[in-house]
Amino acid sequence: WPHAHVTAILESTPADHALARTLPGRYRTCFTRRYRDVEFGRERMQLLKSHADECAPDAEYIGFVDSETLFTTWVTEASLFEGPRPRVVAEVGRPKSMWYESVPRGTAAFLR
Repeated sequence: WPHAHVTAILESTPADHALARTLPGRYRTCFTRRYRDVEFGRERMQLLKSHADECAPDAEYIGFVDSETLFTTWVTEASLFEGPRPRVVAEVGRPKSMWYESVPRGTAAFLR
């Protein structure tokens, strides 16, 4: 993976700027505007992900890792790609709960 990069997408706040100074030097950081009306948690995480294409405009693929993710083995190119195609894990069918129906509508309304 000679061209793989880690980019931390953070809000432009004093706390997030301080956090960025503690990250390893090989990490890229991208600061977005502050979402004052959004509480910390799932909603904030989803909104920050919406900036990924702005923070890595030259990336062919963008992967997301949440802060509570624990890797139990090395992440290799073979574990993410099957030949030239990315492996996609998805669920098909009816949403498990109303949350999965309401979030895309809420995100679309917020981004308008």
